[in-house]
Amino acid sequence: MTADKKSIFPDKYPKRYKLLKDLPTLKAGAIFVESLDFDGIWKCANSDYQFSEKDLHHNPDWFEKIWKWIPLVGEKYWYILREGNIGSAIRPDTEAGNGFDSAWFAIQCDYGNIFETRADAEFCRDEYIKKAFKKYHEASPDEGAEG
Repeated sequence: MTADKKSIFPDKYPKRYKLLKDLPTLKAGAIFVESLDFDGIWKCANSDYQFSEKDLHHNPDWFEKIWKWIPLVGEKYWYILREGNIGSAIRPDTEAGNGFDSAWFAIQCDYGNIFETRADAEFCRDEYIKKAFKKYHEASPDEGAEG
């Protein structure tokens, strides 16, 4: 199964930006998602604040494009379990410090083990396994697994 093009090529789909500076009514780190209703308008994920493409071009040091897909709070995501199965969860509010769920989510983000679709997770798992098998079987007897 192959991953869908929506998550492999995220810049062809709704773009996301992160606010880099505190504003009078909004803190740095706020995530903005491109509105599908109006071209050139980005809406803040957790407030009514929005900015236009004009704002982005006039203040380029205020925003950073997010290249890696990261789910918003309350949004479903997929991940690979250590035994290779695929799991799913809803993103916790990491700012609220919800204990284990928040810490686990942050670690998975750092590892890159967060996927927008099940197909993406399956694709990455399968490609990783192929590369691991190839590396194992190409290893010299001194480097290979014992057994």
